[in-house]
Amino acid sequence: MPKLVVIGGVAGGATAAAKARRCCPEAEIVLYDRDYHMSYAG
Repeated sequence: MPKLVVIGGVAGGATAAAKARRCCPEAEIVLYDRDYHMSYAG
């Protein structure tokens, strides 16, 4: 199973994680951010 770590949860990080999920649904994706709330504009 592929693993991906995304550092930064602002729009770019969340977009990268979402794209990775669409490309590889079985991947383990972990997203790290310093803030308590993640910014995401779908």
